[in-house]
Amino acid sequence: MADESKGSYTYPDTPGDPDRTGVLRNKFGRTRHSELGPADYAMTHIRQSEIAEGRGPSGNFDKEHLKAIHGYIFQDVY
Repeated sequence: MADESKGSYTYPDTPGDPDRTGVLRNKFGRTRHSELGPADYAMTHIRQSEIAEGRGPSGNFDKEHLKAIHGYIFQDVY
C-alpha cells in the first residue's frame, strides 16, 4: 500500500520495485531514483557553486534565508 502521507509530492509507487518507490515529482519527469539522482546532483551542484561564488540569496541565515537557499538550490529540479 502506498504511503498516503506523501500525497502528490511523489510519483505513484511501483510495488516490488524500490527504484520506483517514493520518487519525488520533478521537472525532468524522471520516475526512477536511478534516473533522477544524477540529474538532481548535476543541477544542484551548479546552484551550490553559484552560492559559493556569492551569487545566491543574501541574508543572515534565519529561517526565511534558509528557505530561500533551499529554493535556490532545487529550483531547476523540483
